[in-house]
Amino acid sequence: MTSRDIVELLRQRHAEDLFVPECKNGPTWTSHHRRLDAWVMKKSWSSFNTIGYEIKVSRSDFLADQKMSDYIPLCNDFFVVCPPGVVKFASELPLEAGWLQVTGTGNRLIIKKRAQHRQIDDPIMLYRYILMCRTQITTEAQLEVDQTEFWKIWIEKREVDRYLGRRVSKALAVEIKKYTETVQEENDRLKARIESLEEIGQKIKDLGLDPKAPKWSLYRQLEHYKNGSSEEILMRIQAAMSNLKELEAALKEAKK
Repeated sequence: MTSRDIVELLRQRHAEDLFVPECKNGPTWTSHHRRLDAWVMKKSWSSFNTIGYEIKVSRSDFLADQKMSDYIPLCNDFFVVCPPGVVKFASELPLEAGWLQVTGTGNRLIIKKRAQHRQIDDPIMLYRYILMCRTQITTEAQLEVDQTEFWKIWIEKREVDRYLGRRVSKALAVEIKKYTETVQEENDRLKARIESLEEIGQKIKDLGLDPKAPKWSLYRQLEHYKNGSSEEILMRIQAAMSNLKELEAALKEAKK
């Protein structure tokens, strides 16, 4: 568990508040400034409250800290935040300090000791640091304009996306139709070729031959019939040989 991990847990805890990590109480170049690991201002006019957090990830660092009392005047509530085992007893903390501990799973913070809520003088130097170094001022009027512009752009982009979606959908429909028609034409051509091959195969069977036999075997049998048969049979054999050649050509065409 690192300090950065704990800062992220605090950020989640104060998602609706003003959250300032690494918050100083004055300019960086002065030697006497203090730096809170996180400083929070609750966004409420009726119950204004600020919270300071000091993160400790090792017990030795916690025990050696001599500046903790300097953080307390910078916020209404001050907490030490740490993984299990860093702080062992609440009595080890300043009286005013609270204690937040990371759970064993590392994804949540639990209160081990509540902070003593105090009324304090406004930490002017800390406010100045936040205003000058950590914020970007936006007027309410400008914020309204920015929001209006945001929604205007969002709507325009949505319209553009819708238009492009229709164009793409239409183009895809045309391409799919062309592809379907091409596939259907090819299927029809192959179907006709298969029917022709089946007819040729049947004619070869009518001669008492096996159309599945090797080509050389069929030619040899046909030559045998051709050399020793009557004129009618000879004509049938010649027709069968012609059909066989057509079958050979058709098979070659089908393999392409």
